[in-house]
Amino acid sequence: MKKLLLFLLLFFSVEAKAHNVYFAFSEGDWNNSTERFEVSLCIETHDFEHYLTLKGFNESSMEKLLHDTLSYAKIVGILKKGFYFNINGVIADLNCDGYEILKNGKVYFYFSAGNVCEPETIEMTFNTLMDKFKSQQNKFTYLNHAKQSLTFSSKKTKAKLEILQE
Repeated sequence: MKKLLLFLLLFFSVEAKAHNVYFAFSEGDWNNSTERFEVSLCIETHDFEHYLTLKGFNESSMEKLLHDTLSYAKIVGILKKGFYFNINGVIADLNCDGYEILKNGKVYFYFSAGNVCEPETIEMTFNTLMDKFKSQQNKFTYLNHAKQSLTFSSKKTKAKLEILQE
């Protein structure tokens, strides 16, 4: 019985470890009606909570962190450092318009920038979470008619997208 209990304890402790590969996804588009570049950032909630703990945040609950004004501002600052755009030669001044914590274990952050024009080229840095998770992989998709995508890793944190015209 002791051996079975020991086996189960070891098995579940290995299974409960964090996974080795982390992902973040982003989608962006030009909104003609508001004349703003809009972009979302999606991260697995438990990965982001773990990341924030590694960054020194004491609270591990995403809901509590995002409801605290000071923590929210720090989190947005952290996200903007690893997630920025140069559109047609102008650095997009991203404003965080809000967030959404979903029951499927994902957290979405919504950003927009009004200081840029409709993209012809997008140069992007997307190294979100890569300072703590070396196996982090990120993907950005521009939702124009062609749905163009860029992928990022710790070896490739910057990329350029030439927007295909219709």
